[in-house]
Amino acid sequence: MSKPRRVLIVLLLIGVAALLAVQFFPALKGKSFASTDALFASSFPDSEGKPQKLSQWRGKVLVVNFWASWCGPCREEMPMLDEFQADYGAKDVRIVGISAEDADHLKAFSEELKVGYTLLSGDFEALALAQALGNDKGILPFTVVVDKNGKIANIMFGMIDKSTLEKALAPLL
Repeated sequence: MSKPRRVLIVLLLIGVAALLAVQFFPALKGKSFASTDALFASSFPDSEGKPQKLSQWRGKVLVVNFWASWCGPCREEMPMLDEFQADYGAKDVRIVGISAEDADHLKAFSEELKVGYTLLSGDFEALALAQALGNDKGILPFTVVVDKNGKIANIMFGMIDKSTLEKALAPLL
């Protein structure tokens, strides 16, 4: 194969790789994070059925975790989120878990697994809110970190660990 032909093939492969990277890594599209207007306008019932406005946590670093009881990775990260709330609550960090299930499922789940952070029932509205906040993949768990100014600082797809969450929050504290 001639040298010009090899160069052309390499350039073509680089172009295809760049297009794939932009497709599979939305941050490379220059996409800015969504607005939190929908988040702070939302209200969902807690495990006791009492409506909780998310605007009550405006001004705090807010970690919103979208989850479901049938989601294995969601359940697996809950003890870490519980521990994180205990460790960082005094630093104006608030963890809120919004379930993609109805209030009856949330109540039963809350009785089964006790956590020290707020759990809310979002049902189908939770999925719509997650999408509005950047979950264009429909993945659970999905976590959004909001800074004290009410701006999205980070979004994370899938299960997260304590180290990842600490790194995301470090510049916000």
